Amino acid sequence: MLNILNRISDAVNEACKAVCAVMMGYLAVVCTIQVICRRFLNSSLTWSEETMRYVFVWMILLATAVTVKEGSGAAIDLLRKKLKKKKAIALQEIIIFVLTGITALALVKYGISYAISAAGITSTAVGIPMSLVYASIPAGSLLTLLHCITGTVNGFCVLFERKPENAALEEGGK
Repeated sequence: MLNILNRISDAVNEACKAVCAVMMGYLAVVCTIQVICRRFLNSSLTWSEETMRYVFVWMILLATAVTVKEGSGAAIDLLRKKLKKKKAIALQEIIIFVLTGITALALVKYGISYAISAAGITSTAVGIPMSLVYASIPAGSLLTLLHCITGTVNGFCVLFERKPENAALEEGGK
């Protein structure tokens, strides 16, 4: 079971990275076109800034999930450097994953309410449903929560000296 969870988490992470790369490319292209239109044509695009803003919001929330999965966010490095034992490091990571997971769970709950409350509202320039924009909050937070659960379970495997592969085999046999 744990192997499946790790594979799902890894696949979701790779998909998020790919989507973020596409979004970053979109932002670069549209921003460049907008600058060219303003500078050389003395006319700005009516849709570019709004769509870039919404794509940027989605990208940030997806990238947050990637950051949690890869442990590349702000970390308590000073404490980690002091901790030499694997179990102590695993315990610190479990605490971080649990606290991050609680935050992500709250964002999922309230983000869904927020997105639902925006039903029927559209953006000014493009007419995109704002509920789609606000859906980025629960979507990104749900992916972050997935990585927090995976990281917590893997941390417990280290803490109790069980390899994730063996834990998965033992769980499957029960």
